[in-house]
Amino acid sequence: MMKTSKSSLAVGLLLIAAIYVGWYSFSRGASKSPPNLETHLAKHRTIAPTEKPKLPAAPKVTPPPASPEAAAAIVQAREVAIDQMHDAAVTYDKAQLPVIQPYLVDPDPELRAAAADCMIILGDASAGPMLREAAKKVDSAQEAKDLEKKADYVELPPIDIKKASKQFKNGGLEGITPHR
Repeated sequence: MMKTSKSSLAVGLLLIAAIYVGWYSFSRGASKSPPNLETHLAKHRTIAPTEKPKLPAAPKVTPPPASPEAAAAIVQAREVAIDQMHDAAVTYDKAQLPVIQPYLVDPDPELRAAAADCMIILGDASAGPMLREAAKKVDSAQEAKDLEKKADYVELPPIDIKKASKQFKNGGLEGITPHR
């Protein structure tokens, strides 16, 4: 049988004690009841509010279709619309933006997200105002923020690749200016 040093034995015992304390704390914490909201508010309230705080709007939930056939039809219609938007986007022609634009405010969140992504794929700066207008019309603050970010991105000016490549080879990108 191997001899164990005193220090490795002490480390092992400390490890076992730490695991036991952690497990005991975890199991005790899980059984506690949640704090009373009124008590919490009373304890942390410094100034009485003059009006009730506004809660974010509840997400709109569309009821599930009544039958599997209806659900399949919805999924198929969504896929057709996404394919149509994608086909318009990969033309890289700004004349195709009106094909994608109506879907930016569609009730279906998947279609809205796909439309915004297709605007980015198309890559024309004239998609920026369309994305900003859609951001004003959506209910979700997060979705509006995402649309604004995408508008900022699509409006970035192009860069002269030849000039950038030359600068990069020379040790840096200083002095590169966008061109139109």
